[in-house]
Amino acid sequence: MRLNQGTEGRNKLAELLHAEQQSQPVRADRGGESAAANSTTAPAASAARCVVVIDEGEFQGHLIPALELVRMLCARGHRVHFFAAEGVRERVEATGAIFQPYDLGIDSSDEGACWSSRKEAVRQLQSMGYQAPPEMYDHPFLAQLPASLGLLERGLATRVRELQPALIIADMGHPWGPMVAEVLGLPLVTLMSCTYAPRKQLIEAFGLQEWMEEASQQDYMQAVCQRLRSRFGLTYEPLHIYDHLSEFQICNTMPEFDQAAARAIKQSPLIKCYGPSFPPLIGEGTEVMPDEDLQGFPLESLRAAKQEGRKIVYFSMGTVAGQYKFANSIVPAVQAAVEALGPQPQLLVVLSVGPRMNMEELPTMPSNFMVRRSVPQKSVLGLADVFITHMGSNSVNEGIFMGCPMVAIPNFSDQNTNAARATELGIAVNIPSPCAPLPVKDLTHVTAERLGEAVEQVLSEPRFKNACLQLSHRARQRRRYFDLEAANEIFAYADQWHKKRHCAAVPDGSNNVGLSGQGISCTPANQPGSAAAGAHAAATFTRIASH
Repeated sequence: MRLNQGTEGRNKLAELLHAEQQSQPVRADRGGESAAANSTTAPAASAARCVVVIDEGEFQGHLIPALELVRMLCARGHRVHFFAAEGVRERVEATGAIFQPYDLGIDSSDEGACWSSRKEAVRQLQSMGYQAPPEMYDHPFLAQLPASLGLLERGLATRVRELQPALIIADMGHPWGPMVAEVLGLPLVTLMSCTYAPRKQLIEAFGLQEWMEEASQQDYMQAVCQRLRSRFGLTYEPLHIYDHLSEFQICNTMPEFDQAAARAIKQSPLIKCYGPSFPPLIGEGTEVMPDEDLQGFPLESLRAAKQEGRKIVYFSMGTVAGQYKFANSIVPAVQAAVEALGPQPQLLVVLSVGPRMNMEELPTMPSNFMVRRSVPQKSVLGLADVFITHMGSNSVNEGIFMGCPMVAIPNFSDQNTNAARATELGIAVNIPSPCAPLPVKDLTHVTAERLGEAVEQVLSEPRFKNACLQLSHRARQRRRYFDLEAANEIFAYADQWHKKRHCAAVPDGSNNVGLSGQGISCTPANQPGSAAAGAHAAATFTRIASH
């Protein structure tokens, strides 16, 4: 069945949730839902489609939801081409997708040569006779616009066009995906990997206002904008580097938690909340776990510790904080954890510090700490008793899905909103940022005493676990709906988009959006009467103050 009307889709979801709530009451143990109940076989797609997914690959909170969507599409027989950095090739190919590197000339065996948006931006600016500012080498947001121009000029749109996709799926945080959709005149679905927020609030919440206002006045950025206009017909304001939202949006959150998303889906039937993106669950009884690569992590050590009566504390501040110069250091929070939890042998602490952390900055670790750059987070959360987290949207979703209550240490952006909401719902104890809603300056407010008290409160009061299990049940219901209907809704939108575009074609049957010769030309998205104008107006690159 294909859902063409938003109201019908919402009604079907409501019926599914209600029916399953009646037939499967929430259980107090982790085995409340069996693997069979969480791996619903999706109906076969009516026809295989070609889909292009455009991501960067560097930020896990953005990549993980995209991978699960791709896994579902490939399982239905669709052909998916996934554009990303070389470093995530294996993870992309494991979903069944065809990996497409951004730089075809890079030797994948040379790890130091791997593509990144910052390298792309530096290369593009140098080709235009500009020297990239030093901060661009470590600031992904400053690099987004020059990198987009570089990818377009090196033929990204041409490569996508040759694949003849039915639609493009792109992360909202990287402008080159929506730009390619605009240039080629293709329907666009954007993935919103953070808690839902109006576009104009995102730049402020991330603390990027001052950075980007200054950057927008620089000669190099104005030159980039001018070339985007002259060569590709794209009018773009540098201040908006994190808000590339199309008409059809997939929010990787759940309205039961995300109040802004709950309001948004009532306003538009094309804003979808399918819940946390998660692989199938396997196992029975009291331990139902996600089917994910364990990355060599000794999960049996955690199981053995639990059998001995020890509690598992999982601590991760994500893959941004502590990894980049523009983000604060996590060392004060780690030091607080060492002092508060190290002297407690009844606790086993799993600490994930991120891929770019300078390990020499960390304090000496107690014997009850396991330290890794990364862990199979979903599986660890399946065994953990408490999750100390920065409250990034993906981490919160995974904590909820696995029924693990949290201690919140928010840093910036939606993390403050998530922490407040989790506290309100009784699934977390918050150590609030003194700078909220602005980004935190440092984590020195996270003291050993405060952190130790928060962990003890979550471990000693069952209400946190019970509340999290209630939300976990709802998240798993939404995951089953995602399996059943997400592809139908996405392709129904794409079909309707193409139909509208065909009707808007000029009388002679041609269309005004396309590629010509060596360069790419397109009708600007904001031009009256252009084929793309009515199709995904929310993704137009004419950014005005009223946004």
